[in-house]
Parts: sequence; C-alpha cells; structure tokens
Amino acid sequence: MNAVSAQAQESGDQKVLRDLGRLDRLFVLTLRNWLDGTDGQVKVWNGLATQLGAERARRILRAFEAFLDAIAVGQKRCISRHATCCPCLGADEALLADLVRDAAEGDAGSAATRAAGIVIDTHLLEVLRNAETLGLLLREIDGCDPATPGGVLKTQMPRASRLH
Repeated sequence: MNAVSAQAQESGDQKVLRDLGRLDRLFVLTLRNWLDGTDGQVKVWNGLATQLGAERARRILRAFEAFLDAIAVGQKRCISRHATCCPCLGADEALLADLVRDAAEGDAGSAATRAAGIVIDTHLLEVLRNAETLGLLLREIDGCDPATPGGVLKTQMPRASRLH
C-alpha cells in the first residue's frame, strides 16, 4: 500500500510534510491554511490565483470547499491537524490526502474505507464524489508550488483541533 497514513502507522515513525508527494503536500498545506480562517483562506486564494489564474483557482477552491462541506455536514468526530508552519504530518491530514488521491485514482474501495472513519454512512457517497473531483483537479495542476497555496470563498468548517 502506498498510503502515507498506513506507512506512518506501520512503521511507528512520525511522518513529516517532506515525506509527501507534491499533490499530497499541496492538499495538506491548503487544508491547514484554509482551516486557519480568513487570513489563511486569502493566502490560499492568492497563491492559486497567481499561479493558475482566477478561473482555475476558483474551480479548485469550489471543489475543495465542497469536499470540506461534505465532511463538515457528516463528520463523526473532530479532525486533528497540525499548525500551518508545523513540519509534522498528522494522521487525519494524511488520511484526507490519501482519501482524495485514492478517489482520483479510481480506488473507490480504499477511498470509502478512509471516508468511513470520519463521516457517517449517509454522507459517504457525497464525500467520495467530492474527493474524486478535487483529486482530479489537483492532478491537473501538478506544477503548482505547494509552499504557496491560497482562498476567500465561504465554506463550512469541519470541527478540527490543532495538535501543535
């Protein structure tokens, strides 16, 4: 299995952002910034719009928001995350990155297993659809620099706690 969260669990090692591929790192940094609130969302928007143009940035952020909204509406538990500047990779951050990647790659079984840990059954399909859409859009922007993700669109925030 190539999943970062499974590797971290099996080895017992603390994973860090630099262990991630470009798109997983882009997703995690975007998630962290977004959940920081308005300032982080502006940073996400500015980064994506500058690198990709406003229209592509809007499409990605709409997909990102739809994914977070689907999780927020049906989440079973609080999602843990690290601070934006923290080099560590949290288990939930890795799980969400893996979920988006698996869905985009057409691995519905793995994606559904991951989603089942964080959302109630009645919201699984919506989360999976949104994860696939987001993952496919992220794959289109493989050249984007994950150090400067950016957004200001409104989204429902999943309950999240910061680890450090």
